[in-house]
Amino acid sequence: MSVFRILCVRLAFAVGLCAAAFTNNAHALDFLTDPAAIPSDNTRPRVLIFGSVSCGWCRKLAADTLTSPLIAERQDQFVCLKIDVDEHELLASRYGVTGLPQTVITDAEGNVIGEKSGYLPPIEYAAFLDATLKNPQSTATDLAKWLVELKSSTAASRHDAAKNLLQHVSRVDGPGRDEAIAALKEQGPTAWGEIAPYLDHPRLSVRAAAGGLLRRATLANREFDPFARPDVRREQSQDWSTWVESQGGTVAVVSFIDWDADATAWSLEGNADRPPAPPLAQPLGTPAVP
Repeated sequence: MSVFRILCVRLAFAVGLCAAAFTNNAHALDFLTDPAAIPSDNTRPRVLIFGSVSCGWCRKLAADTLTSPLIAERQDQFVCLKIDVDEHELLASRYGVTGLPQTVITDAEGNVIGEKSGYLPPIEYAAFLDATLKNPQSTATDLAKWLVELKSSTAASRHDAAKNLLQHVSRVDGPGRDEAIAALKEQGPTAWGEIAPYLDHPRLSVRAAAGGLLRRATLANREFDPFARPDVRREQSQDWSTWVESQGGTVAVVSFIDWDADATAWSLEGNADRPPAPPLAQPLGTPAVP
């Protein structure tokens, strides 16, 4: 056999292995390759793994991570799909896939609730799946509902809508700021009064989001620095509240004290801009357990 033919055979074999790595992954997971194949009564979240047979990191994800027992243990919680971007360009475009591999988790209606780009080893990939189930990203449907509820005649509904809205837009990956600003402009002082209390929120990202929404929705000439000292922030927050009420709004009374908070569980994504309390210490102000 000539050298050329030997090289051709080896190349064909290598390409076959690459394709198998992305399209089979048969250790424990059962993958679909088209969302249209999912039964209509299946409401489990969808894990869409976008890749290509020509993508080296996709093959590594398939060989190392997607064959792991850690991932197999979670299969019953999801519908898993492997999407070849060369065959499903429109689907990849719909979910904004710009790099490979990319994992997109959606609800049954196709709303994105979690997303990761690139290769992840099994432990990190499993943690991503768990975190998405526990704390999914808010969807466009949720956002639309909260914006409507900001106009509710029921104070409790407005309070809940404002809280959920700010939790959503304060996330780095949380879209919807422009929609929220437009809704606040339209709804006026009643909605502004629901947002104003969050200028005092202990979490930096939330109070910064509240300040940004109010400044852009009201165009009021009022200062608010989310990084300022607590006494300065309180003064600025009070100035905003006074202004909102002068426009006819009622500033909601909101408490940010979580009596059930675990002071030892502080993290950068937690409720307070302070380092963790000593081990076993109770949160400040938590009543002693008899």
